[in-house]
Amino acid sequence: MHRVLKATAIVLVLATCAAAGAAWAQPYQPPPPFGAYDKPDWYPAPGSPRVYYAPNIPGDLFWVGSRYFYYHGGY
Repeated sequence: MHRVLKATAIVLVLATCAAAGAAWAQPYQPPPPFGAYDKPDWYPAPGSPRVYYAPNIPGDLFWVGSRYFYYHGGY
């Protein structure tokens, strides 16, 4: 009985580790096409309160609250 419980615990731990590793795996996303030192000029998005966009940056860069969102080439 003790062996069965020990084997079950080991299997559960290994399954949990495998599932956690798969959940953290992210597909490669290309870096944004602007430099780290490019300063975005923020403008309010028309009709959207608290949403700002940067038209001087290639791609779609948005600022909502304290988070940034960037869409480029379908990513």
